[in-house]
Order: sequence, then C-alpha cells, then structure tokens
Amino acid sequence: GYDNQSIIMGDACFQNIIESGCCLITFGQGCNNMQFGQDCRWLTFGQYCHDMQFGQDCGGMQFGQGCVWLTFGQYCNNMQFGQYCNHMQFGQGCNNMQFGQDCGWLTFGQGCSGMQFGQNVRYIIFDNNIYNIEIPNNEDSSYIQNAHIFNGVHGNDSVNKLVINLAYNVEYTQFVAMKSDGSVRIWNPADVA
Repeated sequence: GYDNQSIIMGDACFQNIIESGCCLITFGQGCNNMQFGQDCRWLTFGQYCHDMQFGQDCGGMQFGQGCVWLTFGQYCNNMQFGQYCNHMQFGQGCNNMQFGQDCGWLTFGQGCSGMQFGQNVRYIIFDNNIYNIEIPNNEDSSYIQNAHIFNGVHGNDSVNKLVINLAYNVEYTQFVAMKSDGSVRIWNPADVA
C-alpha cells in the first residue's frame, strides 16, 4: 500500500503484487510477472524485466534495456525506456515518455502525447497535442532523424493525415510547426536569416 516506499529489491524478483501508492522502489535486472496498483511512482527497473502490469496514474519510472510485455493503465506519464523495449501497451492520456532505439510493437490509447522514439525514426521529439500525422516509411537503411515536431501539428482526421516529409540522414535539426494559416513548415533554425 501507500507505506511501500524507499525499497531496494534484488535481481530476478518475480510473481509479486505491489498495491496502490508504492513509490521509490528500485528493482534489479530480470524481474518479471509482477502487478502494481494505481498511483505507483518513481520506480526503477534494471534490464530485461518483463511481463508486468501497472494501474492508472503511475509515473516517473525508468526501465533498463530489453524490458518487454509491459502494460500501463491510463494517465501514466514521465517514463523512460532503454533500447530494445518491446510489446508495450499504454492506456489513454499517457504522456512524456522517452523510448530508446529499437523499441517496437507499442500500442497507445487516445490522448497520448509528448513522446520521443528511437531507431530508423530517431532523435525525434514529439511535443504535446500532435495527432493525425504520418512520417513516410523509410524503405532502406537511411534514417529519418534529428527533428522536433512542435505542439499542435496535426492533420484533418485519421483518413486525411498530414504527411511530414523529413529529409533522410541529416546532421542538422529539422523543426516542424504549424503556421498561422494552417500549413506546415519544415526548417532549420540556422538557415533562417
């Protein structure tokens, strides 16, 4: 319950149920098959942790590389995931998350925002309130990288998405924003006189 805090757990913890309101708990690597109640905060997990479920309003968590099969309730936020974290589901309203390279098979509920993603589409910052956009698939080994998509960039609806054509393999930052007339602008601040 709410008294579960400031605890350090070892490696390979498994089949634990931790009730609502837990906070400031550090878990070693290889922990698995655990359930957490709602409002759990500031939890840290080592690498290769898997098969965990979190209730709603959990946040401030960090996961090492290779963490998989994680499920989060609604309104979970401020989380960081290492590389190779896969097969994760997030409820609605989850936001402010960072994902390392090669994270995939991610499912998000509605209203999720403020996310950063890794590899092949990498070094991209998605601000809040971005929706109905498409970044065309990269069909070779080139990277779409170094971009910042600003708050409010959006398409008309899920059928008429705003296509954002970012340049491949660039070393400079590409900024993407909506202009006051509703069109999108892609630019590099250093190119603006």
